[in-house]
Amino acid sequence: MQYNRVQSVVDYSDTAMLGLRIVAQVLCAHPLRRASLEEAFEPYAQLIRSPITSFFFTYLLTGDMPTGSSSSAATAEHAAAYVACKHDLLSIPAVRAAYVQGTRDKDTFCLATLDLLHNAFDMEPEERSFVHARRWSELMGAVLLKGQERSPPSPYEVHREHVNSLTDGRRAMRAYEAEVFQTHSVKNVRDLLCSSRGQGVYGVGCLFNHSCEANLNVQYSAVNDETLTVVGLRDVKADEELTISYIDASLPLAVRQQQLFEHYHFECRCTRCIAQGRGDARG
Repeated sequence: MQYNRVQSVVDYSDTAMLGLRIVAQVLCAHPLRRASLEEAFEPYAQLIRSPITSFFFTYLLTGDMPTGSSSSAATAEHAAAYVACKHDLLSIPAVRAAYVQGTRDKDTFCLATLDLLHNAFDMEPEERSFVHARRWSELMGAVLLKGQERSPPSPYEVHREHVNSLTDGRRAMRAYEAEVFQTHSVKNVRDLLCSSRGQGVYGVGCLFNHSCEANLNVQYSAVNDETLTVVGLRDVKADEELTISYIDASLPLAVRQQQLFEHYHFECRCTRCIAQGRGDARG
């Protein structure tokens, strides 16, 4: 079963696949547990959600995004452009070009993947009525809002570490890789460094709010067991909220605000953002 899940240069493959797994769990729980579709869907209905049409990710469509090492002038220029276009994202040329007339929009994308879903599961009329376009759109939105990426180590990387630990292993490994790369005996040598990748909605992990000065760091198990672990970055005071960072907290204020607003639909008001905002206002 193959389908192009790239829409306006953004790849929604992981999003759609996790949504598909959720639908599969709901449809299986319906007959196996003798639960109604509403009851089977209840755990996922509690997730914060938004239609997939509400996501734009303009920061993936535009180049030269400021980083922590960018000049203050470049950062200020980006901040001004972001504020000017914040509520009219299609006014940005690169974004408008990605949504030009005649290309597949998100509504079409949603309906096409929904049709694929209906046919893949050979749904009964009741199930088709339950998994309707808006619910499917909001389910993918919930994955974008609360899904956490999971990318365990590549088996090849593990193999390379074991070989490197042997006598003369590093030399043998370098010779092997040189031969593979030169003869192109694999279609894409970068595939050797890839592992399974996807997203998951963790029962506890999805409850953490964001802060640009988070007191927790999310880590994953070194083995492919889908375990998520959170580790304290500092001492946490009694009754202090536990927070994680949804983005790269080293980015400039304007870039952080843009990514959080476009991906997670909120404006960060953590103490760090407030302090930096006041500093920028004073110039």
